[in-house]
Amino acid sequence: MSHASCLVALTDDELGEHGSVQAAIEFQMLPFDENGEWFKKGSRWDWWQVGGRYGGRLLGRDHARRRELVEDVLKVYQRKRAHETWLEFEKELGRNGDSALVRSLYDFGPDETADTLAEKYEARLLTAFAFLRQRRWHEAERMGWWGGSAQTECEIDHGPDYKGKCLHTSKELNARIISWAEDWDKWASRFWQRFVKPLDPDTHLVMVDYHV
Repeated sequence: MSHASCLVALTDDELGEHGSVQAAIEFQMLPFDENGEWFKKGSRWDWWQVGGRYGGRLLGRDHARRRELVEDVLKVYQRKRAHETWLEFEKELGRNGDSALVRSLYDFGPDETADTLAEKYEARLLTAFAFLRQRRWHEAERMGWWGGSAQTECEIDHGPDYKGKCLHTSKELNARIISWAEDWDKWASRFWQRFVKPLDPDTHLVMVDYHV
């Protein structure tokens, strides 16, 4: 059982067609519903909600236009988030002591400091575990239970020794999953340039919390 973030990109036409942000996201997410079958091919979630655990990631909101996400403003905001995260981490250390378990909860290595965390957050600008646009689902890896990874469709078809990028297509639903086979640091560092920066300024971006 895991939660992950998905950044969904929508156009004004898509919002107009579906009547609301919620309905437009439902249309985009629909092909990836588990429908009661865990980790079936083409599925990525059993329930989702806007914001949730990832609420406020878009400059304090769950929904923003691309033109509002100015790089200099994002850097300031990310440094603020890093500071808040570090304060939470220090509280955990006070309650439980410095341990590998506490650090793993925050995905911190043994050498992480407040300064290195702030630099990391600022460099990433904006990231999510997945990116969804026009029923094209992009991910670094497939989210599994308890924060681990699950087999992609290519690994299911070709065995666990399969390595590299995986494409899975549903022609019936005009949907595609692209598993990039990247570690988190590489994925996070490329997310802004790869997915967000090229978007039209009027594009709507919505942060979604999905559950596996």
